Amino acid sequence: MKKRMVIIAPLPAIRKRTRLTKIARYFGERGYSIAFWGWERLPGEAEPAQAGASDRILLRGGGYSASAARARYPLWGLRVLQHALKLPADTVVWALGLETALPAVLAARVKGFKVIFDDADRFLLLRTFPRPLYKVVRALEVQASERSLMHIIPGEERYDYSSSKFFVLKNMPSKVEVDGLPLPENWDSGGDLCVYVNGWLGDGRGMGPVLDAARRLEGEPIRFIAAGRVDCDAAREFVALPNVTYLGELPNRTALAWYQVADFVFTYYDPKVPINRYAEANKWGDAMVLGVPVLVNREVETARFLMAAGAAAAHAYEDTAGLAEFLRGVAHDRGRLAAMREAVQTLADRHGYFEDGLGRIRERIEKEQ
Repeated sequence: MKKRMVIIAPLPAIRKRTRLTKIARYFGERGYSIAFWGWERLPGEAEPAQAGASDRILLRGGGYSASAARARYPLWGLRVLQHALKLPADTVVWALGLETALPAVLAARVKGFKVIFDDADRFLLLRTFPRPLYKVVRALEVQASERSLMHIIPGEERYDYSSSKFFVLKNMPSKVEVDGLPLPENWDSGGDLCVYVNGWLGDGRGMGPVLDAARRLEGEPIRFIAAGRVDCDAAREFVALPNVTYLGELPNRTALAWYQVADFVFTYYDPKVPINRYAEANKWGDAMVLGVPVLVNREVETARFLMAAGAAAAHAYEDTAGLAEFLRGVAHDRGRLAAMREAVQTLADRHGYFEDGLGRIRERIEKEQ
């Protein structure tokens, strides 16, 4: 009998979230029928269902305005509950976020199916809640955690409680994403130290600090490689500097290929935004697998494992002089870099690929069926 998984997420399509794409591919390749239930926020965003799949859009409208979307989340929860109550007991529901997992868990108590609570972005950290409301939502989250088969989290630092259902799944890349990566063509660093700055180059992602550090390092044997969407004035000034090579916006596999010529990857998060102190960067997993040490600001609590292992250099978010001095020192003493690369490799061996974690989740699912 074919195993059934329904992925439910407040998104218009699985491909809108890389982790869901990887999850669907992994379980689909291992005999599961995969269906997707989502939320089409803007007209035309949803994608046609694959032949034979029971994909459906549970909710339409609301757009991406925070206030408009927030008002529709209760309706989203009701739609999830309504449709989940029709699922057979042999279904596995992969629910993204508390707003999806809570109604799924309630339906599961009636229908008997299994729920995987995928808590990639903890709901309570996405916005500020009044204290009484925070306590209510936290209590509901604890219930959803304990009543799910597994509560998938990127790290325990984000939580102010412990659950017997916690399962840490780091944001590691898939093996298929990094196997056979080509080296970037027509690139010659000239022996310079290379710092890779990629992803969303916007406010809150260290563009001010890296701009100031790069200015301080003009004339040094250090080159910055930038790739991604330029989305603030500081980023526009940064990519225009003479010691910065801007590659534009790249497909994921091409962006991964550039790690192979990098000596560091830059991952700063403005600590003034509460959830930034608990960031779980996909870039950390990419860096570990591809052997590249990390630059991170020390306010990021979830990066402690990188710092403790010696795989990251950490400075305060505003300490651009310290960051520049560190890079200048490494550029003139590559022995420090070699030690950090060894530490990165040790972490990569420990965490493996994304599929390794999914394999342990699959074992638990099939043990319970």
